[in-house]
Amino acid sequence: MKKILYLTSVLFAPLMATVFSSCNKEPQDTPEPEKQSIIVSFNTGSLYEELGIKEDMAAQLSAAGDFTIIDSVLVYDQKGALVTKSGVESNSFEKKELKLEDIAGGTYTLVLWQSAYRKSDGVRAWKVGEESSLSTVQITSDGLSFGFAWALGTTSATVTCGTKVELTPQAIGSILDVIVDNIPNDAGYTNLAMIGGQYLKGVYLDPSLQEDRWVSDAYSGVLFKLYPSDEGKRKFFTLVHGEDLTLWIRGDKEGSFDDLGICPHKAMTAGEYNTFYFDIARSKWQPAYFGPAGDFAAWKADRDAGLLVLDPCLDWGSNLSHVEEYVQRKNWWYNDNTELYQTGDYWCKAFWVAEYLNEEYHFETQDGRNLRLVICYCDDTSVPVEVAHNMLILQGFNHVGEVYYPDSQHAYDYYVSADKTLQAMINPYMFANWAIAYEPYYEEDFDHVLTGIDLGLSVKWGTRNLGVDKPEEPGDFFAWGEVEPHYISLNPLTWKEGMEAGYDWTNYSMCDGTLHGFTKYFHPDYDGQGWCHWAGEGEPDRKMALDPEDDAAHVILGGSWRMPTREEVEELVATKNNENYKWEYKSLNGHEGMIVTYLVNGNHIFLPYTGTWSGTIHSSTNEDLDESYRQGIYWASTMPKAAPFYGYCLMVGESSIVRTVSYRAEGLAIRPVTE
Repeated sequence: MKKILYLTSVLFAPLMATVFSSCNKEPQDTPEPEKQSIIVSFNTGSLYEELGIKEDMAAQLSAAGDFTIIDSVLVYDQKGALVTKSGVESNSFEKKELKLEDIAGGTYTLVLWQSAYRKSDGVRAWKVGEESSLSTVQITSDGLSFGFAWALGTTSATVTCGTKVELTPQAIGSILDVIVDNIPNDAGYTNLAMIGGQYLKGVYLDPSLQEDRWVSDAYSGVLFKLYPSDEGKRKFFTLVHGEDLTLWIRGDKEGSFDDLGICPHKAMTAGEYNTFYFDIARSKWQPAYFGPAGDFAAWKADRDAGLLVLDPCLDWGSNLSHVEEYVQRKNWWYNDNTELYQTGDYWCKAFWVAEYLNEEYHFETQDGRNLRLVICYCDDTSVPVEVAHNMLILQGFNHVGEVYYPDSQHAYDYYVSADKTLQAMINPYMFANWAIAYEPYYEEDFDHVLTGIDLGLSVKWGTRNLGVDKPEEPGDFFAWGEVEPHYISLNPLTWKEGMEAGYDWTNYSMCDGTLHGFTKYFHPDYDGQGWCHWAGEGEPDRKMALDPEDDAAHVILGGSWRMPTREEVEELVATKNNENYKWEYKSLNGHEGMIVTYLVNGNHIFLPYTGTWSGTIHSSTNEDLDESYRQGIYWASTMPKAAPFYGYCLMVGESSIVRTVSYRAEGLAIRPVTE
């Protein structure tokens, strides 16, 4: 046994020594990987090129400028922990490189953000917060009023250590070029400001959090001062895009302010450069411009030429969803959540495009199908109806004449598109300053058109009498200087309440109930030697021609339509002895009358026999006055000084064509004239 143990110790001793020797040896350190670098290059001007403000920013960065651009890069490892950060400041747009050194091999996420700060006071609009982790890092703001120089951009990339990468910052907001025009000098504004809705608190920089980049509770108003130092013009950078931008123009005074205008929610896209133009003088009716900066010049040229910038959807037969999509693509519109409501035979929905200007769409069905009519209303009484006429002309419509619908007692200026697919009518509606109604073209509406006919005279004579839409019909009957008939209906004859005496002095509105005392249109130097007198207040008005408000043709038809003067009646009468004219009897659709033709151009008018109303008797029912019934008798707008109970009139018949007079209280027809 001793021999065996001895042999074992001899044989294994060297091996054991080796083992123990190995265990007692100092352990070797694992060699560290070689430190590497990442080279980042970027174009300092790319953000401003994208926003379209490179030239403006260059002026801010000049030697005399007050801004410096900051390009900052943050490096995060695969676990999202911050590894290093670096940056560069510059006042030029040259391409730059930034070398991030001493970074261990591996894959990293690089985040670049770019903005600027003001050198004079060191104020920075943006700062990085919670930067230790990629999941929390964000750019935050203390709520500084933003100008275009505070534009903010960011981008990210995944890179491997030891490589070179080029980063281009992308705008995370947009530029708004604000122009406020016609600031009143006498309004007493100490400051004009725009309050713009902004997300102020921060923007997440983690590329995986793009859907959640906005901090949800950070919406607030930011005051942008536009006046007096900036004279109502300034560019702004705004984070807001999507459907969230809200603008409000405010004029500050001592102790108060004026709300000058508000922009409803407007969709904007990151990287856009839009112009917002607001005209204080036209703010009630002129839609502001909010759209691409490149389209603004053409828009303003149209506006300055007289166009309302009113462009309704005229896709006949379309449904409400199509109209809503069309309206919401406009530069400016007010969201209207009202439901369809019934008006007449149609179902209607209105969209406001300015405070006093709206577009009203009429559909055939309750669920908003088959668009048939569009009416655009202007409720601002300071806007002349000529603006609407100019707009239709610029839109390619031709003025045809006036359309008069007897049932409505309204006259409309009638326009037709050059291709005769659209018609438009302008009318001073009783519940709006004026309105434009658009419809598909209907040929039968020409039956209602009233036009002025060129007979080679000083005025154009209308194609029909006042109150009808056919040239052969007598029309309505009026006392001289009154703008409404005394009856409700002629067939059956129905007098208005209190007017049962018909066309009698007791019903005449400009006298004391007799033909002796007048309360309007009386000259004291008449030749009646006291037979008539002034019965009104104060001194006699000495008027012998109707005021526009007492001219029935002008009140009902509007525009330049009016009753003819005595001289214009005499001018027409004189044509009976002129070889260039032809007068002849004619029966038109069963109605007798006289037709006068200007042989030079072939134009003509038909003057139907109208007769007169005296009291409750029309001359057609009085055998003694039968001859006067077979004549057309039409008021002029003037009266004789020598006999204030008369008004001048035109009388035409086979036996005579003369200028004569008739009692002011009697009911005569009116043939309007226009310039």
